[in-house]
Amino acid sequence: MIKKETLLRVKWVIISIIVPISLMIIYFIAAGTLNLLFAWIFFSLYLTNFIIMSIIKNRRDLIEERISRKKDAKKWDYITIEFILLFY
Repeated sequence: MIKKETLLRVKWVIISIIVPISLMIIYFIAAGTLNLLFAWIFFSLYLTNFIIMSIIKNRRDLIEERISRKKDAKKWDYITIEFILLFY
C-alpha cells in the first residue's frame, strides 16, 4: 500500500507542474508566437524551481495543510485562493 506521505508528495509535484505549464500556455497564446527565447528560459527556470522545491520539502504536515481544503474556511476564502492561483 502506498503511504499517505508519498501520495501527498506526488500530488504536490503534479500541482507544481500544472501551474507553470498553465502560465506558459496563457502567455504564449497571448503573445501569439512561440519564438520568444527569454520567455522559454524564464519558464524553464520557473518550472525547475517548482519541481525542486516540491521534491526537497520534507515537512509532511506543511504539505498536507497547503494541499487540503479546510472545513472551517469561508466561501470567500476559496474564491480568493482560486483567484490568486489563476494569476500567480
